[in-house]
Amino acid sequence: MHINLLRALFIPNKILLLVFLFPILMFLMSQESYAQVCGDGVLEGAEVCDDGNTLSGDGCSNDCFVVEPGFNCITPGEPCIPVTCGDGVLDGVETCDDGNISSDDGCSGDCLSIEPGFNCTTPGEPCISICGDGIQTSQEECDDGNTTSGDGCSSACQLECGNGVLDGAEVCDDGNTLSGDGCSNNCSMVESGFNCITPGELCISVCGDGIRTSLEECDDGNDSPGEGCSATCRLEVAHNVPTLSLWGLLALAGVLGIVGLMVIRRRKLIA
Repeated sequence: MHINLLRALFIPNKILLLVFLFPILMFLMSQESYAQVCGDGVLEGAEVCDDGNTLSGDGCSNDCFVVEPGFNCITPGEPCIPVTCGDGVLDGVETCDDGNISSDDGCSGDCLSIEPGFNCTTPGEPCISICGDGIQTSQEECDDGNTTSGDGCSSACQLECGNGVLDGAEVCDDGNTLSGDGCSNNCSMVESGFNCITPGELCISVCGDGIRTSLEECDDGNDSPGEGCSATCRLEVAHNVPTLSLWGLLALAGVLGIVGLMVIRRRKLIA
């Protein structure tokens, strides 16, 4: 009976003691573990990095739980290495590195994000534009959301108008996207006064149709020479120089004669 009584008194007290001491022991163990692990140059427990010190700002945080932005902590006990964006090596927090620090080429200038419309697969290599996703990038002339040619934007996301090939609904294609030379800038119309016969070649001005184009000096509506505008729609030189008729020459001679007589008479009066 005495033994049972002792047991009844001892067991609850033991449980109470353990309940009381357990949190204290856990706290002391965590403090000891922290002091021993972080900064000793050994990667242990929940540590993400350990560069041999407990300083922040050098790549590894003072609790060894965070690799700081802009650093790469590779070897425990060694200093963390600053990440250099643009060196063509994917380091630390970098999402991409295409070998430069320029934006609008697929990889942002800080190497932290891949720009919309690009795939950056191989570090050190240029990012590749995704043709057909509907996002026009700096490497594309167009992107209509598909990779079908013949609709104005080719399967390689290049403008079909101006390539010298009659594609899709094009009416003409003289190898450029300029207006005023016969084929409109979107290749949908042959401009007035022109014939666009061969794709990839310059359109031909129609001389004599009465429409003066950028390729003509004149167009009087016919192809007859000798009336100021030649058969090739060039100004004729003879019609650029003022001429006098026979009666005009006679009138000029008469005026000069009268002036001469007046001069002679004035001299006599003075003498």
